Amino acid sequence: METKWNLNHLFESKEEWEQVVEELKLDIQKLEKDINEITVEKVFDLIDSKYQVYEKVERTYNYAKRMLDLDNTNLEAKEMLDVVLKIYNKYLVIENRLNNYIYENREKINFQKTKYQFHIEEIIRKKMHEMNEEELKTFNRVKKAYENISTIYNDIRNLEIKYEKIPDENGKMIKVNATNLNKLLQSKNRNIREQSYKVYYGAFKSHNNTLAHLLEMKLDEQILKAEFKHFDSVLDASLFDEELNKNILEKLIKVISENSDVKEEFIEFYKNKLHLDKIYAYDMQIPIFSEIFKKYSLEESIDNIKKSLSIFGDEYLGYIDKAFSEGYGDLYSKENKRKGSFSAIAYAGVPYFSINFDQSYQSMRTLSHELGHTIHTMFSKKQGIMYYEYGTLESEIVSKVNELLLDDYMYNNSRDENEKNNILLLQIKALFNSLFNQVMLTEFEYNLYMEKENGRLSADKINQIYLDLYKKYNKGLETLECIQYNWESIVHFFIYDSYYVWKYALALSVATHIVSNLKKDKTYALKYIKFLSLGGSKSVKESLKTLDIDLEDSKYIYDSVNMLKEKVKKLKI
Repeated sequence: METKWNLNHLFESKEEWEQVVEELKLDIQKLEKDINEITVEKVFDLIDSKYQVYEKVERTYNYAKRMLDLDNTNLEAKEMLDVVLKIYNKYLVIENRLNNYIYENREKINFQKTKYQFHIEEIIRKKMHEMNEEELKTFNRVKKAYENISTIYNDIRNLEIKYEKIPDENGKMIKVNATNLNKLLQSKNRNIREQSYKVYYGAFKSHNNTLAHLLEMKLDEQILKAEFKHFDSVLDASLFDEELNKNILEKLIKVISENSDVKEEFIEFYKNKLHLDKIYAYDMQIPIFSEIFKKYSLEESIDNIKKSLSIFGDEYLGYIDKAFSEGYGDLYSKENKRKGSFSAIAYAGVPYFSINFDQSYQSMRTLSHELGHTIHTMFSKKQGIMYYEYGTLESEIVSKVNELLLDDYMYNNSRDENEKNNILLLQIKALFNSLFNQVMLTEFEYNLYMEKENGRLSADKINQIYLDLYKKYNKGLETLECIQYNWESIVHFFIYDSYYVWKYALALSVATHIVSNLKKDKTYALKYIKFLSLGGSKSVKESLKTLDIDLEDSKYIYDSVNMLKEKVKKLKI
């Protein structure tokens, strides 16, 4: 078994990489020359040529990037990456010229019923929301007022906010911060949990007005970008890539918010297990069962994962074997390695993935999650380079399916009652996080934009919007004064585009529906494999129809809520 990346799938040496880079430079020159001589009759050939060049770009990029992922101090890899990025930027300019020509001559190009149809339809669809040269100049000039939002936020969060010290279990004074907060909230000493929660979130109070102003600037920037791209709203812009409409998101919010009683039931159960008269947010992370100290070896973890996914058949399981025998994964933590777990969706070479395996249940779960992305890519590559790449929503659906199936397998096959309870509790908390918490944050953004239509947003107004939603989605939890400032600690509101987290909730809803169908009908697995094999050859809505899922129908959302209710009921028995 290989536990480290085998980069020979890309290149066997730096010398080979350098040779292809030189070839790539010539390819870029030729492609640019061909674009200069483009005609309607040559469009299809140029699309093919473009992707032949892109495959080399991707291959050379991935080789340098994976080397840097393994060691972020590798100066040689950084230099190699810089070389490829310069080439890639030239490629993007040429690609944009080709796309512009296709858009301008869309009535003359006979692309219907050809393999290029969906590709060209996507170019046309996206070009309709691109800024023209004058718009881009104006936007670039205006957006300078917003360029430092993320920097200012990080400076406030990391440098200006001062967290107090609290005594730990041994009486030693420790400073509360984002790094140790979760560990402190798992303390059996309730006073430590309470103090750490209040100290951390309460520290944001002194910057409430500043961060409220910064958040409003971020909303203004998002509104500006949406307007320049000819969208009616920021919400419409966020749904565009997945080709979804706001009705789908509004139904998600409606169904989840109307079923908050299941979370209230879970909170009541937690309160009773802890023998508390009142329960607060800082009580919800403390273990209520004896913790799982069992270690799962890598071999045992892979075996469990394969058994949990056996319904998908020999080809799927064969890809898993190949991933471990041929070095697709880098599995253990090491100094200077890129933090976190991730998968690199790629056509060139193999779809590498990285985790920091530590024999815990959670790391086994993470391994199954990342394998979901890797195996998805193996199937999607059957579409060829033009259509192998799938979107974020499909990606998250697949990884969630793997997590759900592993949890169910481990629960059903465990003979240890404590292990079963812990697995069930972990799954319930993950479901609540992806469904209720992410939907709450989405509704928070939705309400902020609605309120902005009535004028400026004050700190008090933002605090009240967040607090009202917190109470709505967390019935049964007592409210603390510092809760109203929690939104200030959520990085993505200040760093990323708005309406990002809804995808996790929608993906989990779809995944639970898929798992439910797999349990009822084993032949449904064939439809799932077909779905994986579609890659990016269809829209999300069309791809999901392969699985008999209509995103306009809320049934799959109700399925996720019902699954959660069943698991909470099972936990209480």
